[in-house]
Amino acid sequence: MPPLLAAVWWWIRTPLDRHTRATWVAIGCAWGLATGLRYQVGLAAVGFASAVLFTHRKAAIPALVSVTASALAVFSLTQISDLWVWGEPFAQLRAYFGYNTEQAGNYPQGPVYQYLLTLAGLLLPPFSLLLLLAGVRGWRKWAVVVWPALLFLLFHSVFPNKQERFILPVVPLLVVAGMAGLGNFTEIRWKRRLWQASWVLNVLALIVLTPATFKRSRLEAMDLLHDFGNVENFLAVQVDSGALPPQFYWGKWTRYWTTDGSTDPAEDKATMCASERPFPDAILFYGDRHLGAAVERYKALYPSMSYAGQAPPGKLDLLMNFLNPVNSVERVLVYRVDPGVECSGE
Repeated sequence: MPPLLAAVWWWIRTPLDRHTRATWVAIGCAWGLATGLRYQVGLAAVGFASAVLFTHRKAAIPALVSVTASALAVFSLTQISDLWVWGEPFAQLRAYFGYNTEQAGNYPQGPVYQYLLTLAGLLLPPFSLLLLLAGVRGWRKWAVVVWPALLFLLFHSVFPNKQERFILPVVPLLVVAGMAGLGNFTEIRWKRRLWQASWVLNVLALIVLTPATFKRSRLEAMDLLHDFGNVENFLAVQVDSGALPPQFYWGKWTRYWTTDGSTDPAEDKATMCASERPFPDAILFYGDRHLGAAVERYKALYPSMSYAGQAPPGKLDLLMNFLNPVNSVERVLVYRVDPGVECSGE
């Protein structure tokens, strides 16, 4: 966000005829750095260049040549890490596009208008609707601000893999465009009422959500292991979900064991007993409807297995799951086992 905003600000703060070559180089460096940090920002740079050509015609060509050259130079410098790690430049860039081309359909999908709904909720509703409308209405006057954001959003709206974090780089541009465009609305009374309503709703949400904990069961399960004090390692059995245990709350970064049910538990146990890594002295079952069957299956294999506690899902997690089932919710059952008994060979 900072280099992207810097590039746009350095362009609009003075008229084109007062720009210097140093200004153009600085703008290009900012675009190159922003693109190196997030490849898709290159689309916003294309939108920026198109807007400059639209507003200044031929007079902008020398500036865009300098901007493009410096942007490509700085973007190339961001590939030094690839030379160091992989021995060749642009290795991550090729892998990134190759992976997303093949795997895009395996990630969260959504309708074309999904990001519009995301932005409407993110930017202080209901005032956000007016803000977005004001930004779009300024597509001509504030082209260098609006066009980069719109092209960036258009690509992500069409691309099948939709995750909210993808659109964050251009949110500040949308806010700037919206606030600049609000002057075109003369209906001061209802504009002010929408703004007031937004503050009321968001202050209420702030009071509720600030102390809230999401994915509560995952946190409390790790906290329970921390309270035991003598857990050297654990086995995470993913029954109905693919939860990642937040080890920070356990207080250890030991490489834990995990299984998703695709392997034979008896073979897993033999592998763990033969490994140099600590054998788990706790088994955590993550899931919902099929937890009981999974526990019984492991009890038959682990004679020392005893119930130690559980971490239920939080109310907000249940609400989020109700609103969108893509948000997984799980209960975590915690059992203790004795490594000495389990790996004794008896």
